[in-house]
Formats: sequence, C-alpha cells, structure tokens
Amino acid sequence: TTSKPGSVENIVTTDTSLLKPGGNRATLTLANGKVIDLTYAKTGVIENTSGVHMTKTADGELLYVKDSNLTNIAAFHTLSTPVGGQYQLTLSDGTKVWLNAASTIKYPPAFSGSERKVSITGEAYFEVARNDRKPFSVLLADSTSVVVTGTHFNINAYQNEKEQQVTLLEGSVTVGNTIHVTKLEPGTQASIKNKEIIKSKVLDVEEVTGWKDGLFVFHDAPIESIMMQIERWYDAKIIYKATTKQLFNASILRKEPLAKVLKLLELNGYVHFKTENNIIYVLP
Repeated sequence: TTSKPGSVENIVTTDTSLLKPGGNRATLTLANGKVIDLTYAKTGVIENTSGVHMTKTADGELLYVKDSNLTNIAAFHTLSTPVGGQYQLTLSDGTKVWLNAASTIKYPPAFSGSERKVSITGEAYFEVARNDRKPFSVLLADSTSVVVTGTHFNINAYQNEKEQQVTLLEGSVTVGNTIHVTKLEPGTQASIKNKEIIKSKVLDVEEVTGWKDGLFVFHDAPIESIMMQIERWYDAKIIYKATTKQLFNASILRKEPLAKVLKLLELNGYVHFKTENNIIYVLP
C-alpha cells in the first residue's frame, strides 16, 4: 500500500532500539567518587560507607533521611541524569527536587551551618522545605544565584539555551548576580542572558512545569525550542533542512513514541520530519 506523504508510516524509524522516550534514569556520585547507577540499583536502602542514609523508591526517586548525627559533613553528592533521563530527589531537609533530562544537582547529604546550598546545571523544579533561619540557595553555572526561604520554582539553565530562566510559582525568590538582583513574585519569571536579568509575567505556567508532570507543553513555541526538548528526551540529533517562523501550540505526553509526537507537530503543515537512526531531519 502506498502511504500519503507525512503519514505515520513515513516517519517510523528503521531501528526500534533508538529514539525511545526517556524514563527514570540517573547516576549518583558520592563524595569519595564512587558512582552508583540508580537506573539499575535495587529499590530500598542504598549501601554506602559514608554513614548517609539514602533510599531508592520504586518510582524513580532518591530519598535522604534527616540524620542529626550528620551535621558536620562537608562533602557533596552529585545526582546526574543522562539525555533521555529524569529523576526525583528529596534532600535531607525535606526539599523536593525534580531533575529533567541532561541535568545535574550537587548538594550536601546533610545541611550544616546557617544556610542550605545546592548547585545545578540543566533544568530542575524545586519545592523547598520552609526554614526561615536557614535560607536555601541554588547556584547556576554562570554564577547566578537564586535565594529562597520556602517556595516552588523552576530553573531552566541548560548551557546550550539562549538564556536561563527562573520561574516562580509560589513564595518568593531573589535572583541575583554580580550586576543585578531581581525579586520575583508568584507568576513571574527572570530571564538571564549575558548577566542581564529581565523580569516578565508567565503566560503559561504549564508550559514551564509540564515536564515534571510528564508533558511537553508548547505555547507559541518556535520549532527550535521544541526540537531542543525532543533532542534531550529522545536522545536524538536534529538536522534542519528547513525552518519556519510559525509558532506551535501543543500538549503531548512525554511517554508517547517519537513518531506520534512528530506526527502531532506535523498536523499544522508548517514542517515535516524524517527520522533515520538517531537523526531527526526537519523538512519543509
């Protein structure tokens, strides 16, 4: 049977082992350099010699238990997700973190001293446990810092994106660097580019946080920003044979097969796709 151009048959890839949607995958690097692959680690307590109590849950989360004996740990743990991975983390103070694909967070197994400090690359969503006496701060690679007491916010700080964004949903945060300091209210966003911090209203909160709830949400999104997300989640390489100024609106489950996602993006007729091995070609 001959299929119409752009029909699903045309964009099914030849190799079924490639371009699968991502899942709960991460590695944990302990202070002594030991690496634990959480993708394959057994559910339950994670054995380690540092006296830190960590548990892997059945649904892809790493849990630190608050232990008062661990006040003087100066060491750091690093949780990293690969391309096509995501993971959840509960820090020893009860703060919850969702880590998107190709991201890392570095944090102490127990918070000592007068502040709680972590650093990230990539994208993470935080629900910070409130503690007014111990402010919580997140450091980005460009040395921007986000200081909070207890609040819900998203940080998108991938190095290959044109700008980094901090979006506040609840509470208050201060975003600052050596030049500017900006305070955010719920429903606002700070965009950081070349040390400039620009504050704006968030039009669509779902678009910013949909990833942690298993959704791609595109709201007047250019094709390039859509393909960057697809590249990170399906472990694909994107080659543009064409581009378009048209903007896209869609809400798609992240567990959908790639062919279906591309099909949905093709529906408006602005672009077409062809996949070969792990390469997605964007065609006119």
